[in-house]
Amino acid sequence: MHVKMKKNVCTRLICLCLTLSVFAGCLAACNGNNADVESTTAESTSQNPDIVSDTLDEAEAALNAISSDDVDWGGKELTFLYSVYNTDNPTELISEEKTGDVLPDAVCERNVKFEDRCNLTLSFSPTDSEDDAFAKAQREVQGSVGDAQYFTLDHKTTAALAVEGYLYNFLDLNIDLEKDWWDEGTYSFNMEDHVFFMNGSWNYSDDRLTWCMLFNKSAYALQAYQGEDADLYQLVLDGKWTVDKFNNLIQNFSSNNGDGRWDEEDSYGFVATPHYSNAFFFGADLRYVNMHEDGYPTLALSDDSGMMERAAEMVEKVVSIYTANHATYRAAEFQVSYEMFKANQALFYGEIVSFVINCNKAYEGQFGVLPVPKYDEAQEKYCTYVTPFACTLSLPVNVQGTDKLGDITQTYAILSDQLVFPVFYEVVLTTKSVKDEQSVKMLDLILGNRVYDISNYFENLGMAGLFERSAENGNNNFSRDYASVKRGFSKQVRKLFDKLD
Repeated sequence: MHVKMKKNVCTRLICLCLTLSVFAGCLAACNGNNADVESTTAESTSQNPDIVSDTLDEAEAALNAISSDDVDWGGKELTFLYSVYNTDNPTELISEEKTGDVLPDAVCERNVKFEDRCNLTLSFSPTDSEDDAFAKAQREVQGSVGDAQYFTLDHKTTAALAVEGYLYNFLDLNIDLEKDWWDEGTYSFNMEDHVFFMNGSWNYSDDRLTWCMLFNKSAYALQAYQGEDADLYQLVLDGKWTVDKFNNLIQNFSSNNGDGRWDEEDSYGFVATPHYSNAFFFGADLRYVNMHEDGYPTLALSDDSGMMERAAEMVEKVVSIYTANHATYRAAEFQVSYEMFKANQALFYGEIVSFVINCNKAYEGQFGVLPVPKYDEAQEKYCTYVTPFACTLSLPVNVQGTDKLGDITQTYAILSDQLVFPVFYEVVLTTKSVKDEQSVKMLDLILGNRVYDISNYFENLGMAGLFERSAENGNNNFSRDYASVKRGFSKQVRKLFDKLD
């Protein structure tokens, strides 16, 4: 399923204005400086007289519609079991005081308002690995009453918990999950009226862990490409940024340092981080599994649809990218590909969005941002996907206080939408981290066209990694391997659905 941005551009800009006008509130909430807050807020609203009325939009109306009694947690702790092994998760959840950085301060402001509005104290319980996360979540559920109200763990661990029947159904919270502050991609994982985890404005780790592509502007300019190839951004906008075009552009760029070996000391047309093959698969508008409105998954790669043939062709295309003319270096560790790009050893660099921010801080040259290339020009949209290591929100099946947790969850999501996500996207990701307006447009396009496939998260289906293994092993056993796995598909789906009964 294609996923729109959590907010469209106009709404995000309005929301950012409101955020900046009230942002100084975190100085008071976290540091007690009321005088500066009043001055800054007054100046912001006087310069933008329409902000107050314009931003009392759907989110503000929804927040105002929630009564204080409906979210009153009675002064008790509200606990998140969260992921330390995903370094984004602590930062999107926790900020206890002013840091001088806009994003931690926005998280602080959100948390203070949330605690005050819901009469609660936030508490956070860490997990330091996927195994630790599963074990601690399991203990929460197997006890008569657990301590945690929320889990914010990676998608794979969360899906494994769902398979065991350990997660509460979001739909039983009686909140509208089709609002802008929720991600319609995770909402589409509605399995017979059960939704076990949700992304949205509350988390930005899913945005940071979305696949994209970077390119070295100086190195690209030196190649002196002619005609339509001269402007990569326009190539994207014209719908001509395809896998074949990309493969043509990376040829004849690589150079060896003279030691006779092709390794990380040399230069390449393309440097790929681990698992980037999956980005090519989903970039070609391919899926393993489709979700339908009746809440039942079906196999997506059928011969009738032509998608099986496309997948087999994509294996061949990606093998060519990886092997022809030493055009590509596939790093075993993400840090290696990152260091190579920083050292101007790559024309293109396949990575996740978080490295846009990293490169801005550490890379002295000029770089641009592009989407993953399409299968062909006839493909309607550029596509990408969120890695399963991003964190998502779920609730333990035995969670207490569900009469209030629906409105409390909605309140947290709305406040995040108003205060945190605009700062992450408009300030940290775009204003501070990209070098040109065209890259901002590319990021809008990338994050606005993500696809979700449950096979990436529910490992019991046995499909995640099939394409990657074929492409990186240099063979085309994909069709055979897929045929083998799909024979057990119905059984594995039934196993999952049996937990719903």
